[in-house]
Amino acid sequence: MGAIIQTKNLSFSYDNMHTVLKDINLEFFSGKVYGIFGRSGAGKSTLLSLLAGLETINENQIFYKDIDLSSLNLDRYRSHDIGIVFQSYNLLPQLTAVENVCLSIELNNPKNKDKIKKAKGLLRKVGIREELFNHKILKLSGGEQQRVAIARALSYDADIILADEPTGNLDPETEEEIIKLFLNVAHKENKCVIIISHSREVKKHVDVCYQLINGRVTI
Repeated sequence: MGAIIQTKNLSFSYDNMHTVLKDINLEFFSGKVYGIFGRSGAGKSTLLSLLAGLETINENQIFYKDIDLSSLNLDRYRSHDIGIVFQSYNLLPQLTAVENVCLSIELNNPKNKDKIKKAKGLLRKVGIREELFNHKILKLSGGEQQRVAIARALSYDADIILADEPTGNLDPETEEEIIKLFLNVAHKENKCVIIISHSREVKKHVDVCYQLINGRVTI
């Protein structure tokens, strides 16, 4: 089975002046958790944005299932093929936990008649207690909000989960629980999980570790 997503000689610069990434060649496979580490400014978040199709790139640099990302409908790619988990959660605070996940399901598949049932199932999977389902997001702890964010990322059965500093705001015990959750998603559900992180704890548990230094990758 080939790589689900890969980069080939990927380089990126802002305004054709400030080079952030230089000649990145990486392969990511289903069933594994990858960690990309490096100092602030090393290019980690830029790489994640490029993999997510959030930044414009040249042809023949990123491939999803051997298809050039630049030739894909990127709106569909982001709403069907990848799920993104942010450090700041990016949940809608006026909605409840279950409503946040339902909204994601609705955007992906408006004809789904079992949105609430599916959303509740996903919240249970990520460890949210049922009495919290109808709590507004700001009533939840940081760890609980991150679990809801992961449930939302899983809501359309994406092949790839991209996580940007997903444990950066969490205490050590909650961080360990979130790491285990990502490992389960990869190993038991055969997803490709790519985590951008500074955390030594994350580094200890991922299957494959890459280091970004001055825009270049080392293993």
